[in-house]
Amino acid sequence: MFSGVVQSLGKIVTCVRQTSHMEVTLRCHHDFYLPIHEGQWVCVDGVRFAVTERKGNDLLGLQSELAQCANTALAAAQSGSFVNLTCSINEPVDCDGHRLTGNIDFQAEICTIDVSGGQRTYQLSFPTEWQRYLVVGSRVALNGASVSIVSVDTNQSLFTVVLSDEVCRMSIFEQKFAGDWLNIEIERGTQKVIETLRSTLSDTLGELYPTLDRLLALQGIDFDFLGARAKAKALDESVVKTK
Repeated sequence: MFSGVVQSLGKIVTCVRQTSHMEVTLRCHHDFYLPIHEGQWVCVDGVRFAVTERKGNDLLGLQSELAQCANTALAAAQSGSFVNLTCSINEPVDCDGHRLTGNIDFQAEICTIDVSGGQRTYQLSFPTEWQRYLVVGSRVALNGASVSIVSVDTNQSLFTVVLSDEVCRMSIFEQKFAGDWLNIEIERGTQKVIETLRSTLSDTLGELYPTLDRLLALQGIDFDFLGARAKAKALDESVVKTK
């Protein structure tokens, strides 16, 4: 598991695509490098890699299955590219907050970036099949950085997130522009709640399920919205309790 907080930046030295896996040599900050050990997981732009080798004082050898990288922005990574880095954490899967698996769900294109008031607002595209998991208040990870969704335009398949300038300076987002693509991992708890809600209601309501679904649609909402909002509210409450 990963925290969803970018800890450092890394620079790709070499990137080799083998038949079944991708091998990356990464130069990283010494403070990030020191506690890393072989066999540990590292999140690179949101993608899970295993550490296979430590070299010198700042070079890490990493490896990931090619299938895991194929549908990510890393598939086109080149030597000299900068990436977000986060090392794995030893916490249970059901712990509070947004925890990442390092498995990318889809890529989102940056459509617009608005910089004002010490923050950056990103409007991103999304494939329509992922719409049910993208609800205001729910969380997603952009290249390994967990953020909350502030608005969703279902007609144009766009969602909006806001990042502070400080977060952008400590990550690769300052180097991203309109037209670039980001790796997106949805919040697994939201996904689980939505799928469980749909399955439970379908089994319980039987033939009434489609009717209730249509009634909700008249109000501009659906079961996916209710599930995502319930999960988002639970996450917000867990954050308040820890403060």
